[in-house]
Amino acid sequence: MCTMASYGFEADYYRKDFFNLPLYTLHHVVLYFITFALPYVVYLKLNKKELSTLPREFWILLSYAILLFSFRSALQVSATMRISLSQEANGYYWYKLIQGLQRTLVMCGGIIMCWWLLHKKQQPLYGTTTRHINLKPYWLILAGMLPLILLAGTQSDFLSYYPRAEKVLRYLPGNYSKTNYALLYELVYGMEFFSVELFFRGFLILAFAPYVGRYCILPVAIFYVSIHYQKPLGECISSLFGGALLGIITYETRSIWGGVIVHIGIAWMMEAVAFACRG
Repeated sequence: MCTMASYGFEADYYRKDFFNLPLYTLHHVVLYFITFALPYVVYLKLNKKELSTLPREFWILLSYAILLFSFRSALQVSATMRISLSQEANGYYWYKLIQGLQRTLVMCGGIIMCWWLLHKKQQPLYGTTTRHINLKPYWLILAGMLPLILLAGTQSDFLSYYPRAEKVLRYLPGNYSKTNYALLYELVYGMEFFSVELFFRGFLILAFAPYVGRYCILPVAIFYVSIHYQKPLGECISSLFGGALLGIITYETRSIWGGVIVHIGIAWMMEAVAFACRG
């Protein structure tokens, strides 16, 4: 029977059982504390305020946000399921899809639970309201991004990272029709982007704004950069400005849907352009 080894699969955490979820979660907690909590501390110091200026509820909410995203980042498919999937010719493909669905459900579930317990009476679910929204400007932003993405498609570092689907599809046997598998992967890929947008622009902006106002935007943008460290340099740098812009839009409109359209739209355009450029 075919196994992942037959297709050169090299992911050690998939083949071995040394993966330690608590330790890996702690690693992310440290990283996200530096990139999210520390900017708030600096903000208070620059404004000559004590940490006690912000209520205890703020710090509990901040700690919860860091723990939730750290757990999401560290989450992997269970060892038992990894072993089972490794016996299948397309096991790595299903592994990545299950991982993406797990992360989406954990992220959305954690956010919904927090909203239900703390903010249900104060606001709709962190920017998911669809009332009085004009989405036309965001489609124009996407149109304006297309030439930049086409230009990025000529860069080697971009094509070494994208399309993400190809990194999974290469493990499918040669007799598999890859079109449907690619579309399903891109659907789950888009769902993960929605959960990230709900977290960064919905939860981290609209749950924290009552405490610090528009000062919540910059710490969220810095936090957002930290999840782009392994991506191409241009994308990592632009994530700071893009994150800040999307944060401002959410803060002013109280809606995440513009950011969802831009974020998922750009992600899918980068996938499409990379597929086209790699031929």
